[in-house]
Amino acid sequence: MPQTRNLPWEQRLPMLFGGQVSSGLLLGLLAVLLTHAMINHTAFGLRIRVMGANPRAAIHAGLPVGALTLAVFALSAGLAGAVEIIGIQGNVRADWNPAYSLVVVPLVFLAQFNGFGSIALVFVFSVLSIGSESAARRMGVPNHFTLLTIALLLIVPGLTRLAVARLRQALRHRALRNTPQDGA
Repeated sequence: MPQTRNLPWEQRLPMLFGGQVSSGLLLGLLAVLLTHAMINHTAFGLRIRVMGANPRAAIHAGLPVGALTLAVFALSAGLAGAVEIIGIQGNVRADWNPAYSLVVVPLVFLAQFNGFGSIALVFVFSVLSIGSESAARRMGVPNHFTLLTIALLLIVPGLTRLAVARLRQALRHRALRNTPQDGA
């Protein structure tokens, strides 16, 4: 399989706690904090929020939606890829495709694009994923057990959000119905 040369261990990100956890974890947490500050306290962050809330409105406001989208993807994918290669893999293989976005993007949506909520959901997801795989191996349960656990993690918060939204809508409807009309 074609690949780049391996980085020597001394040029990679150091491991934390003398174990197998890359210091890329700390870089990721720092990136979340910096992103949160940037999104909420800078003009660039305001542009990204407008673009994320309504791309048509962003175009109408004269924002370069294509360029902003590329900038966001380049920053996030570039940092994630760099930490993966420099911190864990040590090289790039031609068949490398970790497909993190297939798991992380739904979790970010469920966290309502909140960085701190995303950290919590990704942590819970990781614990459940690793724990269910370990339990499936030890108990002789098929790997479908792991997929079921992951599916529940993704479905239950979504269904909860839907139920809360419907409850709020019903309460608003009831409040409007019970409000006295003018002139009556």
